[in-house]
Amino acid sequence: MKILLICPTSLLFMPYVKNYLAILDEKNANYDVLIWDRFSLHNEAGAEIYRDGKTGHVRGFLDYRNFASFAKKKLDSGSYDKVILFGIQLAFFLGRKLVLDFKNRFILDIRDRHPLINFLNVQRILDRASFTTISSEGYLSWLPYKNKKIQIDHNISESKLLDEARIDVGFNEDGSYTVSCIGALRDYSANICLVNMLAKSQSFSLVFHGEGLINNRLENYVKSKGFRNVSISGRYQPEDEGGLYNDCDFVNLVRFADGVNNKTAIPNRLYNSAYYGKPAICFQGTYLSELVSEFNLGIVLDLKDDAPDKINSYINSFSIERYNSGRNLFLDRVRTDKTAFKKALDNFVDL
Repeated sequence: MKILLICPTSLLFMPYVKNYLAILDEKNANYDVLIWDRFSLHNEAGAEIYRDGKTGHVRGFLDYRNFASFAKKKLDSGSYDKVILFGIQLAFFLGRKLVLDFKNRFILDIRDRHPLINFLNVQRILDRASFTTISSEGYLSWLPYKNKKIQIDHNISESKLLDEARIDVGFNEDGSYTVSCIGALRDYSANICLVNMLAKSQSFSLVFHGEGLINNRLENYVKSKGFRNVSISGRYQPEDEGGLYNDCDFVNLVRFADGVNNKTAIPNRLYNSAYYGKPAICFQGTYLSELVSEFNLGIVLDLKDDAPDKINSYINSFSIERYNSGRNLFLDRVRTDKTAFKKALDNFVDL
């Protein structure tokens, strides 16, 4: 029995694939990983590599069709008994193959919504999958078909969930607070909104750690406005992540509900916010904001709020007992979902 994992980009940009590999390795499963190496980053043994002569994230319809054709040849070879497929785009091209030749022997992993879902018979694919993985329960609001074969695999490592959640909440007595965005920088408009809300207050410093498509625009905006309490540090090393969280008071999780993915996804930073014990700041109107409110994980801002006043009110009335109770309940729910996902994947391997 051999499994093929079909990945539409480098594993560097798909850290959740490790969640599968850890379980497959634990069970000594025989598998190959087919990687669309868009940046020529991979040369490791045991990986099937596809390159198209281009460099960069962006690819079009024909590029996906070509990669899917390459993957289909692998499936047609008869070397694989089961498949784990990542993404709606690839399901559009390979769904028929999986439904006909791998019924109940494939997993579809969905990490965001793509317009091609409108041209898929999703009910048929989900019905014939062993199970479907999603990364946010919020996705159930737009999946056109729901069944009991859906598992949630949260974007947090097993090692963090096995570790005790850190208790490191405390605010400076001098009234100065750091709000940090840590990770790939995105959501330019939402971040500019938060900057404008806080930049004129001497109590708050906003720091952006990481790289993304908005770094240059963000830097140019901050310089044009002369904001001295906003800084963009750029790329950091993974081993520095813990220190960056420990150095901040709040985690910037702002995004607008301006698209179905922003409205329903759970950003990785929410898990880190809870794990490192740093309250989140987000805007209302998203599934993320519902979780922050439900589990008391931080502050939900309305765009009409006086943000400095609302944050100071939160600090003045802060209860570490209430905060820790909520975040532990949140992490317990994540652990429960992770356990169910592992059980489903174990059963898939054992089929």
